[in-house]
Amino acid sequence: MDSKPSARIKWTNQREFVLTVAGCCIGLGNVWRFPYLCYKYGGGAFLVPYFTFVLLVAVPTMLLEFSMGQFMSLGGIKVWKIVPIAKGIGFAGMILSSWFAIYYVVILAWALFYFLHSATGNSPWSNCDNSFNSPCCSSEYNQNGTLVIPEACNSTAQLPETEFWFQRTLNISSGFEDVGRLRLELLGCLVIMWVLVFFCVFKGIKSTGKSAYVTATMPMIMLLFLVGNGVSLPGASIGLRYYLKPVYHKLVDPEVWLAAGSQVIFSYVLGTGVLTTLGSFNKYDYNIFKWTSRLCFLNCSASFLAGIAIFSVLGNMSYETGIPMETVGRSGPGLAFIAYPRALKALPYCHVWFSLFFGMLIILGLASECSVIESISSMIVDFHQSWFDKKKHRRPIFVFFVCVLFFLMALPLINQGGIFLFNLYDSYSVSGICVLVVVISQSIAMGWLYGVEKFYDDLFDMFGHKMDPRRRPWSFFGICWKWITPAICSAVLLAQVISVKKPSYSLPSGIYQYPASGTAVAAFMTLSTFELLTLPNLPVDHPSRQELKLIDEQK
Repeated sequence: MDSKPSARIKWTNQREFVLTVAGCCIGLGNVWRFPYLCYKYGGGAFLVPYFTFVLLVAVPTMLLEFSMGQFMSLGGIKVWKIVPIAKGIGFAGMILSSWFAIYYVVILAWALFYFLHSATGNSPWSNCDNSFNSPCCSSEYNQNGTLVIPEACNSTAQLPETEFWFQRTLNISSGFEDVGRLRLELLGCLVIMWVLVFFCVFKGIKSTGKSAYVTATMPMIMLLFLVGNGVSLPGASIGLRYYLKPVYHKLVDPEVWLAAGSQVIFSYVLGTGVLTTLGSFNKYDYNIFKWTSRLCFLNCSASFLAGIAIFSVLGNMSYETGIPMETVGRSGPGLAFIAYPRALKALPYCHVWFSLFFGMLIILGLASECSVIESISSMIVDFHQSWFDKKKHRRPIFVFFVCVLFFLMALPLINQGGIFLFNLYDSYSVSGICVLVVVISQSIAMGWLYGVEKFYDDLFDMFGHKMDPRRRPWSFFGICWKWITPAICSAVLLAQVISVKKPSYSLPSGIYQYPASGTAVAAFMTLSTFELLTLPNLPVDHPSRQELKLIDEQK
């Protein structure tokens, strides 16, 4: 270690930190995952397990990760010098962040593909007059709400939005082992998105913080427009009733609590080292407690508003066409690229609403992607900070290298068979068992190995003059770090292990079951973080509190 720690750059102002974290946590999961889960698992009753996990897992873990980074003034890997035996948690978190960065930007490429079509006044997903449409394409409904099967069709009728998604956008292959050709149009969209990501983060938090003024605020403005439009539509109440009507018997279903816990951990990017790294750029005495609670409230509000925006429009579609609400709710890309475009096309000036919706998806995802790339870069730069400080161009070159590397690793996802690999990324690499193990490990490391009382002293040293961590409500967080958070996450982990099934994917023709090679990839993604948790110890060489204060004064 250097005799004197390098001064760490800080946020130009704390608004940039708040906006960056807001843009990171409020992402695509709020738009397509939360509304669907709420709809599927009991409507308003789903909010009970959801807010339980927010209160007992999300808020304490966010505060823990932010505080660790701020106290140590180090990113998600080197911050674990505070508990050397837990070094592997930082590396495991970086692996999770890397999986996230590789697959998440592909969604942005899809959204850009749709946005470019809608911005030019073209929406080929709205009709059956295209070359890619099959004889089974149909947009008309019977009185019972089922699709009219065309005379030339000898199979199941398909919506034009479904055919555009599977046959035009993805040009999907026959299965996981059928890689197919590279989708050149998606390749161009992917290049554009990575260029945008690079220019948002190449200067570190100086550029990330400035870009957050746009990437964190514009989606919320667009979302409010969509909410205002949606609730004014005829039949909006139909969708809102299905979205929020409580089904209380669902509360005793373990699957509901499992879904709520997974959604909270995914949405708040817990255990990935991202929040720790972003917190490391805070001033030493910044009152992180106040903004942790506010950011959690903002994330919940964004999820709730997204549900109102989406299901009010889906309710209008049910009202206008007679489609039962049970058939219009889809999870994941199906909601963003099939159900919602289907609902929007009936509105006046539909191309404007198409552009607004897909533009919101792009900016929402861009904010999250930029935060993750910034965090990954900072985690690695921390190992040789002084070398990067000597010449200012070294860090932008390194960020460029990271972006190119992840771009190349994302190429298999935009092949014709890429959606099958994408589904494995979404289900096994950035959510579920691997993330839960990391969250449990870091709670145990800080609550038991480092010690709650010792961490209270660290918090008091940082901002005790603003709030004494030895008093309430800090005792609540200590109990969560030591007992409640590990216990709840362990219960969810156990439920997930018990309910593990062979990977599958829903296609228009039925449920696709992955071959053995797909199961092996899923297992590799899930287990990729486990071995890193047992890495050998680091020497205890973290900066002292006096050194951290000196660094902060120098900045």
